[in-house]
Amino acid sequence: MVRKTKAKAQIYVAYHEAGHAIAACLVGDFPKEVTVVPTEDYLGRCSYYPIEDFHPDSRMDAPTILLTKKKILTLVSGGVSEGLHRAL
Repeated sequence: MVRKTKAKAQIYVAYHEAGHAIAACLVGDFPKEVTVVPTEDYLGRCSYYPIEDFHPDSRMDAPTILLTKKKILTLVSGGVSEGLHRAL
């Protein structure tokens, strides 16, 4: 039973991370790495390349606002993807 539960949890993590990665690609922010191999700190991870000259706390011009919206969309999409899969 524990083994089945663990496998199911890993599937949820995979959908979650895939949601982040797919959304990032759709908005043009391609991930650097996506993994579902758990560590002490996380169950899965989608990491990105650093963004140069991104300071939303000090400058809110049109490009910064657009990039901020893209980042929010990408962050939210992991939970949405996992939630949709859990609902099946």
